[in-house]
Amino acid sequence: MKVSIGSDHAGYFLKEKIKEFLRSKGIDFEDKGVYSADGKVDYPDFARAVAEEVSSHRADLGILICGTGIGMSITANKFPGVRAALVFNEFSARMAKAHNDANIIVFPGRIISPDYAIELMKVFLESSFEGGRHLSRIEKIKDIEEELKFSLSHIFGMIRKFDPDVFYAIRNEIEKQENTLNLIASENLTSLRVLLSLFNPMNNKYAEGYPSKRYYGGCEFVDIVEEIARERVKKIFSAEHANVQPHSGTQANQAVFLGFLEPGDKIMSLELSSGGHLSHGAKVNFSGKIYQPVFYTVDERTHLLDLDKIREIARKERPKIIIAGASSYPRAIDFKAFSEIAKEVSAYLLADIAHPAGLVAAGVFPSPVPYADFVTFTTHKTLRGPRGAVILTKSDYAKKIDSSVFPGTQGGPFMHVIAAKAVCFKEAMEPDFKLYAEQVVKNARALADEFQKLGYNVITGGTDSHIVLIDVSPKGVSGGDVERELYKAGIILNKNVIPFDKRPPMNPSGIRLGTSALTTRGMKEEEMRIIARMIDRVISANFDEKVVSVVRGEVSEMCARFPFYRDLLMLLGK
Repeated sequence: MKVSIGSDHAGYFLKEKIKEFLRSKGIDFEDKGVYSADGKVDYPDFARAVAEEVSSHRADLGILICGTGIGMSITANKFPGVRAALVFNEFSARMAKAHNDANIIVFPGRIISPDYAIELMKVFLESSFEGGRHLSRIEKIKDIEEELKFSLSHIFGMIRKFDPDVFYAIRNEIEKQENTLNLIASENLTSLRVLLSLFNPMNNKYAEGYPSKRYYGGCEFVDIVEEIARERVKKIFSAEHANVQPHSGTQANQAVFLGFLEPGDKIMSLELSSGGHLSHGAKVNFSGKIYQPVFYTVDERTHLLDLDKIREIARKERPKIIIAGASSYPRAIDFKAFSEIAKEVSAYLLADIAHPAGLVAAGVFPSPVPYADFVTFTTHKTLRGPRGAVILTKSDYAKKIDSSVFPGTQGGPFMHVIAAKAVCFKEAMEPDFKLYAEQVVKNARALADEFQKLGYNVITGGTDSHIVLIDVSPKGVSGGDVERELYKAGIILNKNVIPFDKRPPMNPSGIRLGTSALTTRGMKEEEMRIIARMIDRVISANFDEKVVSVVRGEVSEMCARFPFYRDLLMLLGK
C-alpha cells in the first residue's frame, strides 16, 4: 500500500507522529509537506498535493491534517475519485471505511491528541468496505462526479477511444507545454475559457458576409457573436471600425493591400533581416511577388530605427503604403513620426502590431490607432487569444476593408474562432490584464538585463516590449545550435537573424526570446534572471550533456511551481 500524507502548520506535529506509526507498520508513504511548523501556510496547497496523488491512483490512501480538518476535507473532495472523511472518534473512523469506502482520512490536529489519532488510524486501517447497499451509494457519488466533471475529460475520452493516435499527440503537446519553459515570442498560453469557446458548434455554420448581411440563412446567433467581438475590440483600441474575420496576420495584411494597392505598387517596410515580417514584402511571400517592395533598415551601430533615413527613403521611393511594425524589433515604435512621413509622401500608413497588440491594449506600448490608416494584428500572441487576426481602420475605409476580407481574400469566417476572440477581448478588458501586460515588459527587461550582466550582446541594449533579441555568436555558437540544445533542457526559443547578420537564416547568429507565456504562468523578474542563467550555463558548457540534464531538472521544478494546464492533464489521464 502506498500512502500520501500532508498537513498545514497546525497539523505538522501530528503528521510527524503518524509518520512514525506508518514506519513502525512498514507502510510505504510520501510526505507532501509541510516540512516545518514555522510560519503559516495555506492548507489547500497540501490538500491538493495529497488529493492529486489519490485521484490519479499514484497513492492508495491519503492522510491529511489541519487544525479542524474541515478545510482539508473540503479541498480534497473537489478531486475526482476522492472520498475524504473527517474522523474524530472510533465510530467515524470505522464508518468512513465500512460505509463510505473513504480513501483519504482527515484528522483535526488541534482537537484530538496524537495517541488518539493513532488509535483512529488503526481502526480505519483494520476496517473494510462492506459493499452491499453501500456500494450503490458509492456508485451514485461516482455518477455525480461524472456529470459534473470538466467537459473536456469526456470529450477527450471519446477521442482517445476512437483515435488514440491523435489523442496522444494532443495530450503529449499539452504535457510538453506544461513541463517546458516557452520563450517563443510569438506564442502564449490561452485560458481555458478561450479554449472552451473554440469548442462550439458555431464551427458548423457558414456565415459569408457580415452581421445582418449574410449570404446564408440562420445566422442570427453568429451575428450576435461577431458584433460582440467587433464592439469589444473597437472599445479596447479606441478604433472607429474593426473587422474580426481574418484568419491570420498575413491575411489581414493581404486584405489591406488588395483594397488599396494595384499590382506593382510600391510598399515600404522594415527589411526582413532587420526584424521585418514575411508579409511586408519578402520576395518569397505574395507581398513581394505582387507588389514592389522597398525597405528601410535599422541603424548599423545602435540597431534602432533611424526615422531621418526612413524619411529620406520615403521621399525618394514615394511608396503607396508604408508599413510600421516588425517581427523581431524589441523597441517602441514612434507611430506618430511614421504618420508624418506617410502624409508627406501621400502614402497610407499600415501599422502591423501583431506582436505587441496585447501590450497596446493594456496601454504599456504606444498605440498606432490615432495615427495609422490601418492597424493589423494577430490575437494569439501578447493578446492571449485564439489563432486569428483583426483589422482596425477609420470609418472612411470600413467598406473597402470589409469587402477586401470577404469576398476579396477569404470565404466563410471561422465563427467558433470569432467567439473565442470575443472572449479574449473581454479578458483584455479586465483589470488584471493590464497587470499581466506590465509584468510582461518588466520580465523582458529583467531577462535582457541579466543577459547583459552575463556578457551577451543584447540587440538595441534592451527592450520596450516582450521581445529580447540576443547575438550569441561571440560565445562561439550559432542560434540554431542554441535552439536545438536548449530544447533538450526543456527551454524553447527560436533561432533568429540579427541586423546585418552574416550567417544564413536557418543557422543565424541570434536567438529571439519572448516573455508572454512565462508571464501568463505567473513568473516574475527573479524567474527571468534564473532562466537567463540556466541558458548561459548550457551555452558556456558548450552543450555538455550533464549540464543539459541538470538544467532540465531545474526547468521541471520551475514548471511545477508555476502550473497552467495541470488540471487539464489530470482530467485527460495517462
